[in-house]
Amino acid sequence: PNLFWSLGPALAASIFDGGARSAAVETARANHAQVTAAYRQTVLTALQEVEDNLTAAAALAQEEQLQREATAAAQRALDVVENQYRAGTVGYLNVLAAQTTVLSSQRSLIDVKSRRLTAVNALLKNVAGRWEALPPA
Repeated sequence: PNLFWSLGPALAASIFDGGARSAAVETARANHAQVTAAYRQTVLTALQEVEDNLTAAAALAQEEQLQREATAAAQRALDVVENQYRAGTVGYLNVLAAQTTVLSSQRSLIDVKSRRLTAVNALLKNVAGRWEALPPA
């Protein structure tokens, strides 16, 4: 009888808690759903960044190849104009214009290379996480 009277009120308080336990369970489920949704969003964002940087790196690699070809063509045109100048068929202004074209093309090539390296660097950071330099050996 003593055990009954000592457990009885505690058991009654647990059973008739006014819905506090069910509310706590629902709160825990809602928190779990919120954390799960945040994790999924983080994963989707990371995958989108990787895909964007892969696409950018591929497009910039193609643009770099085209710019290399343009630079080579400008250099060949400069060689032709310099030969014409030496032969006396064109003025030096034509040589200057061809040199300007070559330098502009080279600058564009450097710009494309820089943008491509930036995209690859961002891709490596997205895939591998933080980038830390190794200590000198």
